[in-house]
Amino acid sequence: MKITLPKSLLLMGAFLCFGYAQAQEVSGTVSDANGPLPGASVVEKGTTNGTQTDFDGNYTITVGENAILEITYIGYLSQEIAVNGQSTINVTLSEDAQALDEVVVVGYGSQQKKEITTAVVSIGEEDFNQGTISSPTQLLQGKVAGLSIYNKGGDPNTTATIRLRGISTIGGNTEPLIVIDGVLGSSLDNVDPSDIANITVLKDGSAAAIYGTRGSSGVILVTTKSGKPGQDLQITYNGQFANTTAVNSVPIMTGSEFLAAGGNDLGSTTDWVGEVTRNGSSQVHNVAAFGGTDKVNYRISTNFRDSEGILVGSGFNQFNARTKLTAKLLNDKLKVDFNSSLTQRDSDLGFYEALRYAVTYNPTAPVLGKNAAFPFASEQYGGYFETLGLFDSFNPVSIAKQSRNAQEANTLNYSMNFNYSFSDALSANVSYSEQNIKTTQNEYYPVTALWRGNAVSIVRRGRADFFTSESRFQLFEAFATYRNQLSDLISFTVTGGYSFHEQDYNDYFFSLGDFPIGVDIDFSNDIGASADLLTAGEIDASSSREDGIKTIAYFGRLNATFDDAIYLNASLRREGSGLFGSENQWGLFPAVAVGADLNKYLELDNVNLLKLRVGYGVTGSVPGGPGLYAVTFDVNNGGDGSSASSNPNRAENPDLKWEEKAELNFGLEYATDRLSATLDIYTRDVTDFIYLAQIDAALFDGIDQRFENAGALKTNGVELSVNYDIIKKENLSYNTGLVFSTYKTTLEKKSTPGDEVIANLGSPGQNDTDVILYKEGEEIGQIWGPVFSGEVDAAGTPILSDINGDGNLVTNQGSALDEDADFTVLGKGIPDFELGWSNQLAFGKWEVNAFFRAAFGHSMVNTFRAFYEPIIGSQSSYNFMNTKLARSDIKTAQFSSYYVEKADFVKLDNLSVAYNINVDNDYIKNIRLSLSGQNLFTITGYTGTDPTPSLQDGSNVLAPGIDRRNSYFASRTVTLGLNVNF
Repeated sequence: MKITLPKSLLLMGAFLCFGYAQAQEVSGTVSDANGPLPGASVVEKGTTNGTQTDFDGNYTITVGENAILEITYIGYLSQEIAVNGQSTINVTLSEDAQALDEVVVVGYGSQQKKEITTAVVSIGEEDFNQGTISSPTQLLQGKVAGLSIYNKGGDPNTTATIRLRGISTIGGNTEPLIVIDGVLGSSLDNVDPSDIANITVLKDGSAAAIYGTRGSSGVILVTTKSGKPGQDLQITYNGQFANTTAVNSVPIMTGSEFLAAGGNDLGSTTDWVGEVTRNGSSQVHNVAAFGGTDKVNYRISTNFRDSEGILVGSGFNQFNARTKLTAKLLNDKLKVDFNSSLTQRDSDLGFYEALRYAVTYNPTAPVLGKNAAFPFASEQYGGYFETLGLFDSFNPVSIAKQSRNAQEANTLNYSMNFNYSFSDALSANVSYSEQNIKTTQNEYYPVTALWRGNAVSIVRRGRADFFTSESRFQLFEAFATYRNQLSDLISFTVTGGYSFHEQDYNDYFFSLGDFPIGVDIDFSNDIGASADLLTAGEIDASSSREDGIKTIAYFGRLNATFDDAIYLNASLRREGSGLFGSENQWGLFPAVAVGADLNKYLELDNVNLLKLRVGYGVTGSVPGGPGLYAVTFDVNNGGDGSSASSNPNRAENPDLKWEEKAELNFGLEYATDRLSATLDIYTRDVTDFIYLAQIDAALFDGIDQRFENAGALKTNGVELSVNYDIIKKENLSYNTGLVFSTYKTTLEKKSTPGDEVIANLGSPGQNDTDVILYKEGEEIGQIWGPVFSGEVDAAGTPILSDINGDGNLVTNQGSALDEDADFTVLGKGIPDFELGWSNQLAFGKWEVNAFFRAAFGHSMVNTFRAFYEPIIGSQSSYNFMNTKLARSDIKTAQFSSYYVEKADFVKLDNLSVAYNINVDNDYIKNIRLSLSGQNLFTITGYTGTDPTPSLQDGSNVLAPGIDRRNSYFASRTVTLGLNVNF
């Protein structure tokens, strides 16, 4: 999708022509009880026109008629003062006790920060990660203790894996519920990072229980930017220009090293990784207009993103438009909010296989057939060279450049919210929202493509795959809130409501090929030319439909405050789901939490807050798809000459019920003027996994499987966050913050009988090699296998250790769990602990932000090494790994501890430097220039492409710790940013 900006530029130009009211100059001094405050911010309200006080606390600013000055300073309460023609305004600021009265958005309402009794973290725009941010999840990466966000490899088209406090479900959605501006289940793909003002994370069960089954994996509340009442029209432009390069690719042999190791010489020298990777360029353009009157405020924004991945043929173009309107009616008793967002995204997904084969392809092979050392009919393969006759060997450049993997996605949502205040004590809220996502994907392999295009065949060359899906939901919610002050010591708030959610989904897929040879056109645009249309049984087609999946809930909550120091939060949600049978459609999800500000009674010197809290909550999880409780059938359409028929293949289970998670959380919060810290200790139990069980066919009319509930997980964890203002004086401030988290998940009870080793390595040659232990009483994610002794026999086979010392070496995979087996835990896929360290420095008009991220204690199975590092004579036509761990004497592929590596790392995730320029004219208020880098360096001993944890294997959350061969390489991005406020 080609994006142009003429209309936006014309609009911006029109606004630049607007004049402004007559200006006047105001000067004065900003101080506190002890004297002047250097570096205090003085801003004309509703604008970006501002200045800072000098060393003596003095300031001078030119403002418009009827201006209001906003004076702020770190650690002090802000003040607003109307100019009213005054030329001198002196201000005395009072200290702010860590902004404890800050209002934080929670489920179905908001609370003062000091009154929150659950594990809740709120991150504002000033604390977001900087640089080229292609997804809202990147704003939070490493910022919240217990929230793990990993986009392994950095493909711009993939979404990050998100885990809040580890594994929260086996059969349901493992990622947190997303709520955008109050709309449950909204898509993060439909909000541009530039439009986000705040993100709040509800971490524990007592905070998330108000959302029932949908909050089982935690809740992320996103609040988008909006206009403000009384704010003059403003225009902002935010532009970013970035360059991305590949870093830390898989170490492999050069052509000369390959030949020295006995490789097959094809007469050329090719850097295959270099051929399929590139320096990717990206640009972001965001234009927003916002403002408001006493009755109406608004914000309208448009966002354009053009991003190239480091893999040739990968990247995306995206357009997003968002509207947010708020109006007050009926003497300000009725508040109406309208939000809408449209995202159109065209993606080139590329092929990870191009990177995989770039690692393994013969480094002496040429890219093009015309450069081969022997006659080669390259025209049949689009001009490319191919190593014909070899298993799993394809020219990676041909894959990247001949074939296509494209996707188009359109997301539209809107919401309307009506809030009516009957009195200061009673209000009612009604909202309605819809979201529709339509995705189409087309993979095309021309007749000249050997990989998936079957170019070597005489018939059935070329292939075109088409997939279309559409999902939509409707959400209606209504709730009322009542507030009352019973006495000087007791106040309470009661909320009660109703929620109705309905979701529909459908998709279809078909694939066909056998296109004409010698015709150079894209047959995905002319599928009528496919000879498969003339041959029965050659077209592959499928479809599915899930209509009317309803979730209905009734909920209530009580918040009470005693003596402005003791706080109570209790909630109850009763929820029904159409995903279950008649016997268990409804579930009950309670929560209770209490907290006390002990400093109210201890009165410790220089302490603003010392709050102890404890919370308990129960949430549930629904199945991953509809109808799991029902009987299903295999259908024979009679196409093979037999009679059409249908036979049951899965028995019904009307007793199938919710997967349940119960969580207990203890928290301690401490705050002084400069230091704040939060400690959370939690334990959670997940029970009644929803899984496909093998059953006694004799009891179920010959059917041997159905979905059932069984199994239990326990997770214990600790989280700590500390924030400290190291410097807070004059025209200089430096703040540093640390987040720490650790957890351990244990399988208390298996859903299936017997212990297992799961997650096999695959072909070639290791299809029966499973590497992750799945055993009752053991920690999830343990890597299981034999131990390499460090010695190699005369045939080049690694000698494995006799672990139990019985003199009998048992290392075959079929005996991995036998009592006498010489297998042990080789590492684990989940880190012992994770760290995030943020640093914010401001001096004068300069700002510097540095963010480090680290994880320790996890290991990974390096599958590239396990398959391609042994120098096997029969594989002399494939390249070999050349890591620092490689040994030339190993000539047999045998999985062992040798291929399991510690993956501890520390990386400079984000570094940004910005300079603010105050522009003294009637059109431009200020300009901000920034330079930022992402993934600038990584300290690790891991020899693979990316040491970040692999939290699941495909969709299997029980098998973390495997670094698969189809991985996108890590990348580094440098971004130049420009922000202009008009």
